[in-house]
Amino acid sequence: MIIRRVMNPLNNKQNLTDMYGKKMILPLLLILISIDQHAQRIPENYSDGAKFVDMLELGRNILITYNMGSDDIRGTPYLFEEFHDGTLYFTNRTKMSGLQINYDCTKREILFSWEGKNYSTGRDDIEYFAILPDQTDSILLFQRIFLPQAKEREYLEILYDSHSYLYKRYLKDYREAQVKSPYHVARDYDEYIDESEYFVKLEGSDIQFLKPQKKAVLKIFPDHTDDLEKFIKEENINFKDETDLVRLIKFYDDLKE
Repeated sequence: MIIRRVMNPLNNKQNLTDMYGKKMILPLLLILISIDQHAQRIPENYSDGAKFVDMLELGRNILITYNMGSDDIRGTPYLFEEFHDGTLYFTNRTKMSGLQINYDCTKREILFSWEGKNYSTGRDDIEYFAILPDQTDSILLFQRIFLPQAKEREYLEILYDSHSYLYKRYLKDYREAQVKSPYHVARDYDEYIDESEYFVKLEGSDIQFLKPQKKAVLKIFPDHTDDLEKFIKEENINFKDETDLVRLIKFYDDLKE
């Protein structure tokens, strides 16, 4: 099964298909992506579990009603402005499909919609979750991973997974309204600004922050610096383009084979 990965549209209402373009392939245990038919893995052999409302062990006390937006604030702290079809994958090898899911990028919690109300859950036994944006053939898959810099586990989107892994961390920067002054233009509204970070995990190594700059990237791959520098030059790699980051890490994996 081949699907297309979606890069986060966040607050934009433009055509999602135009924004996102990497192909993904799903075989085996963890999900992986590919940019040229390179096989990768996805959560598999998970049995369907009951819906949230039928699972007393989830506990009503952890479900919190959320309002999705405010007229006084532009943007949203959530991954999408609306809920989308999705699946939760639990550590006990069960899954919940057919849910309406979103993600709180500020509180690091999964949101879900049930019977017209929005809830959040901070359960730590949800190992993966997948979101299928509307009107696309794409999927976003997130894995719960310990980040040393955050000193806690967070859900990171899997951009690439083979010998090495490339992850994306979605962030939101909340900015309060500015009062007009001689030094800057007034912004009379609060807003959430979309931001992101990238992390890489090489085979046999711990996960580490990937600064999208040539010098920082080459420092992570000291064993093939010359080959990588040549590839970066010949392919005109743009470190601000995550498609190019995927291409670069796949090239590195190919060198290791």
